[in-house]
Amino acid sequence: MEYGVRITGVGMAVPGYKTRLGVYVPGKIVLNEELAKDLWERGQVFADAQKLTGKERDEFLKPFTTSDEKIRDLVGIEKRSFVENSIATAFMGYLAAKEAIEMSGANIKKIQSEKGIAILFATVSPDFPYSPPCATLVADMLGLNCVPENGVLPTLLGADIALACSSFGAALQIGSLYVKSGEVGAAIIIGSDTMSSTVDKNNRDFLSIVADAAGAVVLEPNSGHESSFFLHCMDGGMDGSKADRIIAEYGGSRFPCTAEAIAKGKNKLGMKGHPVFSEMIRLLPIITDSALLRAKKTWADIDNVFYHQANLRMIPLEESLREKGFKGKVFNNIQKYGNTTSASIPLLLAEAYEEGILRYGNTFMTVVFGGGY
Repeated sequence: MEYGVRITGVGMAVPGYKTRLGVYVPGKIVLNEELAKDLWERGQVFADAQKLTGKERDEFLKPFTTSDEKIRDLVGIEKRSFVENSIATAFMGYLAAKEAIEMSGANIKKIQSEKGIAILFATVSPDFPYSPPCATLVADMLGLNCVPENGVLPTLLGADIALACSSFGAALQIGSLYVKSGEVGAAIIIGSDTMSSTVDKNNRDFLSIVADAAGAVVLEPNSGHESSFFLHCMDGGMDGSKADRIIAEYGGSRFPCTAEAIAKGKNKLGMKGHPVFSEMIRLLPIITDSALLRAKKTWADIDNVFYHQANLRMIPLEESLREKGFKGKVFNNIQKYGNTTSASIPLLLAEAYEEGILRYGNTFMTVVFGGGY
């Protein structure tokens, strides 16, 4: 299916690094050794506070014990980035969007005035829990507004999209339909998450995986321009029957936060790691083969595959795909950045483009999956 939409710009913003435009994103790059040390020291403080000794202390400290080797073996991550200095999700998204807009060459104010703009912000960790949405914050940072022109408000559509780790994929689908329909002249699709704010700092298993970052793409109508990536087909599905495997139990309308829930970390994300891992190993081949059938493509037609960077051990090896006729490259960067949730796919696209792995004319597949499946 030809969507009539193209990606004209990609951008990324990672704490502790500079953007392509030279803007430093305040933050800290945390190596596995540092994370393991901090976790162990927090465990010692808690054990001291409870005056634990001997075997009881040793048993208590087990969840606070990990190492560089263990983290690499389990999830393939070597380091990750966390924000600092009150930097949060919306600002990272703005920096990534600004970089993507710069690459696209789009005059967003002119496009808004003539045809309209949409900003779709994929995130599970917005700056504020209820209002305002990150999309409106970014619009303001970009200098976009709805001041009437000759009595008519220029179109500026926006929404925050929350679908766990699949949020960016959902935002991309919605944005492409906005552009394809002619409702807007361009859509800015942002994936940004401050995942360090969503997990209990004492949760070894989750803390070692998540990270903070943002990525963005600009969508415009097809024009035959070679300096862009064309969207051909999208496929998707959900299975809410396993939704409790990745969940923050408290803090929503079903179970409002209580002091006891906060003390136990139940307002933070938790995960049943082994069932999730096993289920995704089973599902990923089904998902990708289905998408290829819908797109009327084969593995031999694909130059690059970009899987959501949830766990390096979960992502199929190139060698296993060779048996299906795949001759391209599976690009991963979870080793450097960790699991950045909504930022995962745009981060992959931006870095692959900068490294010359993703080139104009390539046929590539992105694969997203997340909580609730």
